[in-house]
Amino acid sequence: MMQLGADLIQKKVDESMIISPGSDRLDSWLKPPVDVHLTSYAFHISNVDDVLKKGAKPKLEEKGPYVYKAVYVKDTEGMVWSDDNTKLTYRPRRFYTYEPELSGPGLDPDNDYITVPNIPLWTGLAQVSLFRLTDFPSHWEIPMRYG
Repeated sequence: MMQLGADLIQKKVDESMIISPGSDRLDSWLKPPVDVHLTSYAFHISNVDDVLKKGAKPKLEEKGPYVYKAVYVKDTEGMVWSDDNTKLTYRPRRFYTYEPELSGPGLDPDNDYITVPNIPLWTGLAQVSLFRLTDFPSHWEIPMRYG
């Protein structure tokens, strides 16, 4: 008898989770009631010249957190349901908005630059012994603004 009750409850839960045209679940799926944030940190090499010219050990400065509010939008214009309403085709989009009040003090992604090693370049040059590391840009300055 208990199993029959558990099966009925499970069936009702499963039915309530179905996303179908006009369902309540579809509305909460289209506009989730949760704020999502992306938090990022970076390690800035502060002594690039010493590392490149003298072989010094890099001095790393942690920068962050840079916090962005992530908004996920599912375009309803191009939504297409399959004939039996079991499949949904849609176009997702993501937007990120910088949140200064949640980010570290004094951080500004429009003006902060982080110097990091150019790992793909170093890897490629390690395969070719004809070139010296100093002949090429060995680091990137990356703006912290996403998008």
